[in-house]
Amino acid sequence: MSEPSENKSGKYQPFFAEKGQVHVRVQINQILAVSISEETFTVEFDLFFRWQDPRLRDYQTRLWLVPDDSELEGAQFCNRSQLHYLVGVFKELKGPDQAGKVQMTVKGRKKPHTLHRYQFKEEPDFDKYGEFIGEHSGQVTLSRLMETPELLTSHQRISDGTTGEVVLFQKLIGKFGENMEMKKFPFDRQLLRFKVTATVPTSVLRLKVEEGSQKNWCRVKDLPEYEIGVLEGDASVHKTLSEKTGDSTHTGKHYAQLVVTIYATRKPDKYLVNVVVLLFLLVLSSFSGVVVPLTEPGEREGSMVTFLLTIMALKYIVQDQLPSKAYQTMIDKYILFSFVLLCFPAIELVYLKTFWNDKSETDNSQPDNSETSFDRIFTWILFGVWLAMHVLILTYYLYPWTILDTWDTVKLNQDDVSKNWKNESKEESSGRSWFSCLCGCAATAGESESDSETDSSSDSSGVAVPASFHDSTAGHQQWPRAGSISPTYKLI
Repeated sequence: MSEPSENKSGKYQPFFAEKGQVHVRVQINQILAVSISEETFTVEFDLFFRWQDPRLRDYQTRLWLVPDDSELEGAQFCNRSQLHYLVGVFKELKGPDQAGKVQMTVKGRKKPHTLHRYQFKEEPDFDKYGEFIGEHSGQVTLSRLMETPELLTSHQRISDGTTGEVVLFQKLIGKFGENMEMKKFPFDRQLLRFKVTATVPTSVLRLKVEEGSQKNWCRVKDLPEYEIGVLEGDASVHKTLSEKTGDSTHTGKHYAQLVVTIYATRKPDKYLVNVVVLLFLLVLSSFSGVVVPLTEPGEREGSMVTFLLTIMALKYIVQDQLPSKAYQTMIDKYILFSFVLLCFPAIELVYLKTFWNDKSETDNSQPDNSETSFDRIFTWILFGVWLAMHVLILTYYLYPWTILDTWDTVKLNQDDVSKNWKNESKEESSGRSWFSCLCGCAATAGESESDSETDSSSDSSGVAVPASFHDSTAGHQQWPRAGSISPTYKLI
């Protein structure tokens, strides 16, 4: 079996994919956390990269057999391991009826062996064929990273020796940033996205969505606070893994991107119970102040102030559970309206005692019928407005399609703010290769033009991200080992 030799500089040969195409599949295993205060989400996901390397075509490998297959034609015996093995071209069979089956074509035998299981397969030294992700080469980067991702496991194998097809599998935990559009919170939807971006131009490498990767892409269907999935509309339109060509750099080059999208619809129950229902009951109880005679304004004012202080305490308690945005969300407006509604009876009382009628001090002790009627009518109007608002909220809860934005609208809103971020951080934002993000290696000023172009294109997408989404750490030179916990680097 042939192995490529090192070049004159002592370095391994560069990575090479036939036709410059790498097929990608992503599978979301767990959504570990979604933070509305930090606007981040943490996921455990699998990445599958598949490409053909002509240098590995007809690669001869050794396949160690289980004892039941030791009598196969062409099987050889290893004295050291006391096991039988085959030497030939390995191929994984595909199709619903071929799951788990492999073929082994042995030299000198026309018909290949079909095996259901085996013990071990020897792989070539992939470092000598150019690393797709590694110390010598970083062909892709993960965009929108907020912290150094944790590499749980990684494996690379030949899946089809006849064509030189190679599969690279990596299981990662990553924390990503996303601009969350929350104007309708808690009746909102979020697109939780991250990107796999090529660090070399499309003339060298193109990322393609692997056929069939849209199925079973996400094992998470339900979270305590979110429903995951499109839920409505055509899933073929709202794809979970889509191809995108990033905006051209100052050199006019383009870089391939794959956008991974998690469709999350919030369940409003938590906020309706802990905020809306409590405020509804508090304000509803405040209307009991109408039974206090107008001749005792001090008691009325004391009751109003008590309810206002209670709502202020409630807002202070739930503040950490609410999003912090520059604009007012729907629930912020609701809390503000409850304050205003509680202030109206105080304003009405001042009006009645000051401007309603000019009477003598003796007359003020016994309000006339018109003053009492006005007070009661005003209270009933406020009660009606408060009740109508909650009928509307109940309608939104029972029929969410009346308030929820379409996915196209959500994408448009999130992209608009992201573009504003890009304009604000245009001078300071820079890309990092995925390997650099994992091992913390900082790029030097004397790197080649391709590296500098990569820096300017890591976020060259229709959805830009702020500079704070990039790793700025340096000096950590080791790849995180499988199963180990990577150091956490908070990006600032």
